[in-house]
Amino acid sequence: MSEQDRRSIGLTTESQRLMDEIMSKEWFTEQQDVARLAMACALRNSAQPSPTPGVDTRWNSGLFDPSGELLAMVGVFYNDVTTPVRAMESLVNQGMSIVHHVIVEKGGGPDELLP
Repeated sequence: MSEQDRRSIGLTTESQRLMDEIMSKEWFTEQQDVARLAMACALRNSAQPSPTPGVDTRWNSGLFDPSGELLAMVGVFYNDVTTPVRAMESLVNQGMSIVHHVIVEKGGGPDELLP
């Protein structure tokens, strides 16, 4: 992790709004689970990490990814990324709209998001 990387994962105001609507469907007990699923959806859709301004901290990166597997995935998919926690944060925020679309807008379940 470079000095420019973050030590936490945050959500934008819009992503938090989407998260609240997703959580109201009662498919998940923890917001972190939604965030991890959102990251997976972003990866599956070939999202590219980008700066994510205006985030409010939600989770310590070590607690969000205690095994380090998510950071490892960032390294595999984006081997030129020097700030993997920022990349994770970006992917979580990008994937939130995918999860919201399926669960809230279409009324589907999490099983419809990933094969």
